[in-house]
Amino acid sequence: NPDPRHGLLILGMHRSGTSMVAEVLHRCGLPVAAELIPDEPAVNQRGFWEDRRMVQINEELLDSLGSSWFDCRPLPPDWLSRPEVTEKLDAAASLLTDNYAAAATGSDLPGLAKDPRLCRLLPFWLQACSQARLAPRVIIVLRSPAAVADSLLRRDSLPLAYGMQLWLANYQVLLRASQTLEITLVDYDDFLDAPELQLKQLLQSLQLDADSDSALGSGAVDNALRRSRPSASEEQHSDATRHYAYVLYEALKAGQLSPAGRKL
Repeated sequence: NPDPRHGLLILGMHRSGTSMVAEVLHRCGLPVAAELIPDEPAVNQRGFWEDRRMVQINEELLDSLGSSWFDCRPLPPDWLSRPEVTEKLDAAASLLTDNYAAAATGSDLPGLAKDPRLCRLLPFWLQACSQARLAPRVIIVLRSPAAVADSLLRRDSLPLAYGMQLWLANYQVLLRASQTLEITLVDYDDFLDAPELQLKQLLQSLQLDADSDSALGSGAVDNALRRSRPSASEEQHSDATRHYAYVLYEALKAGQLSPAGRKL
């Protein structure tokens, strides 16, 4: 039978605050993978908190499908059944068993995995979870499309309009893939504005008995790191992409698009 306690997937677009949520929950006591990708202080001052093996599998999957993390195009309709994808399921399931099953973590708290590439590859990882007999809980982290686009411009020199397209493409795919899952929605700006309340509600939503005081005292939630704010770039976008991105964003924030979802 699947282990319902173990495995927590943190999903969300690049530059949306998934690293902050991952670090906060880790500071609360939730285990992470033994081998994380190296920190890059110039890019993400407090680290990425991403499983090196998971990121490698995700990058190899996207590359084999002629795609990448910054590709707006949908994956091929049959991508999940292609040999270059199915041949990686055993490795993915093994990774989950090694890093996130109860026997591996030695903890009553679920191991957490975070990688923005999961937005587009969630169906693959749900199959791997089933094979590893894990029943993961899911957090979706939201941030204003304009703030994400502005952050991508700063970090990767991606045009603002393209960053907006990336935001829309990632969340559209993620919503389709997570329709049957019970998810918890976390808004990045809400979390920074009221970290104590938001963390308390997040732990309650996940039904976790964890130490929130030490997490908040660690500096993981730092308003000084919020350099891209919605007001900085929202007015520069009056096209259809911006309109549909914000329709989706506001609906998600209101908890309207997933009957299984819970908004903090």
